[in-house]
Amino acid sequence: MKIVLNEKRQDNKSNTYTSIQDGQPHFINDILAIEGVKSIFHVMDFLAVDKKPKFDWEEVLPQVTATLKEDEAATANEAVPDEHFGEVKTEVLKFKGIPYQIKLTTNTEEKRKQLPEIFVDSMLAAQKDEDNIVFLRKWEDLGVRYGELDEVMAEVFEEITAVYPESTLKQLVEEALATDVVIPEKSYQHVTLETYQSAKDWKDKLRMLKSFPTPTKTDFPIIRGSIK
Repeated sequence: MKIVLNEKRQDNKSNTYTSIQDGQPHFINDILAIEGVKSIFHVMDFLAVDKKPKFDWEEVLPQVTATLKEDEAATANEAVPDEHFGEVKTEVLKFKGIPYQIKLTTNTEEKRKQLPEIFVDSMLAAQKDEDNIVFLRKWEDLGVRYGELDEVMAEVFEEITAVYPESTLKQLVEEALATDVVIPEKSYQHVTLETYQSAKDWKDKLRMLKSFPTPTKTDFPIIRGSIK
């Protein structure tokens, strides 16, 4: 995990730290004291912190950033984590419940990866001639993960391919072809000025305006009333 510092090392050297020892910077020893931290690589203006396999970044990273903020040496350097703090938003694109693409997003970067060919083939097989593809495909939020993008991508890729074996994909295709999906049409409703004014909650008034059809001359009173 990369942690950016505001100041570069003056000696232009690099060091890898794996254990607490005298003579090392205090903030390095403080980070190594955190359970789950395996090693620290310090070069130029950043640290690369490596964790032990059995620990999650979700547990380790907050302790590292808190330690940096509290440590006097880190405060002098105004050490701060990079912008996304290791947080990665994970999403999967689905068509009729069939996943076929993964998207990872941080504050500064986006990465996508297509799932294996069997997923794409299943998605295409589930399409009907009358399907509205844009309406039926949806990004599903898988929550926030912690770690480097490549590491998170590998984890999510493995999880999805494990959850959706060939038999499950085949079942989803059969269900999709046997089900008629109806795209709901937006409903409109006239309301009178009295009904609009009697609504106490602004949310109710907004819903009335959102569902109001194209106004005619007879609707001018409510239009004037809504902008007062």
